[in-house]
Formats: sequence, structure tokens, C-alpha cells
Amino acid sequence: MARRETVRDIEALCRLDLGSRELRRRIAERLTRLLPADSYCFGAVDPTTLLITDDVSAGLTAPAAAAAMHNEYLVDDVLKFAVLARSRVPAGTLAAATGGDPESSHRYRAVLPMIDARHELRASFVVDRRCWGAIALFGGGGRPGFTPADVDVLRRLSAPVAAALRRAVHRAPGNAAPGPAETGVLLLDQDLRLLSQNPAAKLWRDELVPPGAELPIAVLDVAARGGTPRCRPTGGSGAGRAGGSRSTPRR
Repeated sequence: MARRETVRDIEALCRLDLGSRELRRRIAERLTRLLPADSYCFGAVDPTTLLITDDVSAGLTAPAAAAAMHNEYLVDDVLKFAVLARSRVPAGTLAAATGGDPESSHRYRAVLPMIDARHELRASFVVDRRCWGAIALFGGGGRPGFTPADVDVLRRLSAPVAAALRRAVHRAPGNAAPGPAETGVLLLDQDLRLLSQNPAAKLWRDELVPPGAELPIAVLDVAARGGTPRCRPTGGSGAGRAGGSRSTPRR
């Protein structure tokens, strides 16, 4: 009964005219009331590149976020969001994906201990064969593991949440102001820590970085895919002032 009510509640949220971050925050709040989760990361996804362009999270430290991005794009592991986006069931648990041997997962060994987690439930939100969001929910050792019924909740929500995130991306932007004319440049080390930045990059960081984080999640994504420290552009001439949740799909 509680699962059906939560699904209906979230489906109703998806019909509201909410921005992406507010929508994801409200959905995550409802999911964490129902499911045995202590922390989560809910990302908006560019359906063309499958890059996470922004995240709303709770209980996830900046080092853990960087480690998660490294795992997502550079390490062979199970339950990757891109794979889930192409799967018949776009959700699953780490326990089931590893055949009951979570220690075989690099993410279990390297990322989950950073947030005192033992259990993970993941889903990609897909509509019309395009992924617009992805969520990872984490449970501590004192919690029961996620169940097939929990997976089914996210499976049922995949299409309505994806459709709502797609609409949020296409909402008219707020009062946009011109960004800096100079391209923003960041220099990161091998562990995705910031070494230096030019003034334009600092402006973009002040605009885009959520409290407690060093870099926007999209920058961590791109840097993790690069695999080596190098300069990363964060904006450029004529770029509009971007809100953290807005991504523009390629056409």
C-alpha cells in the first residue's frame, strides 16, 4: 500500500510545473521516506551524451562524488547508469547485480565506504528510449538491503519521472544574464581536485557549484572521462547564465 501511494504521489509531482532541481529534490524526499536509504544522489542527464549535468544529493561528500564519477566513467563495474538506460528494467540493486557478492564491485569497495553505506539501489529514468535522469540511493549497514519490490517502485517511475525531467529542461529560462566573455579554465589534478582557475572560471563556479562542493558535477563528469589532469573549459563567450539544473539537449 505504501509503495502504491508513493508512486501515485510522485506521479502527481511529475505533472506539476517544477524546475528540475526542485522536482528531483521532492521526488528524492518521498523515496527516502519509503525506502531504507540514508543518502542519495539524483542527477539530471543529457540524453545525447549520457553525462550527468547536475545533481541533487544528500549525505554525499565532495570526495565521494568525485570517486563516484571516476567509477562511473573509468572503471569496469556493474549497474552503470548508461547500461540501465538501455535495459528492459532500468533499475537494480548492487547486491543482485553482483550475484550476492558486492565485494566484487569496485564501487562497493571504493565509494560506498566513504559514506558509510553497504547497500545501493540505482535507476535511470527513461522515456521514448532517452535517459533524462538517474538516481543512486544508499543504505547503511544498520539498514536492511533493498528488495525487488523497491526496484519495482523505481521501474514504475522511470517513464513519468523522465518525462517530467524532459519538460523541466525545456522550460523557459529565468532572467538570464550574459556570462563572461572569457572562457573559464580550470586545472585539476589526477584526483579531480582544483589546482588553479582563471577569473571567468571562478565566476562560473560561484554560479554553479552547490554549497559544500568544490566543482559542478558536470565538470567532475567531463574530467573523469578525460582520465588525466588537464585544463577544462567551464564557459565561454556568449554563454548564457546557466542554472544548476538546466541542460540543453543537442539537436
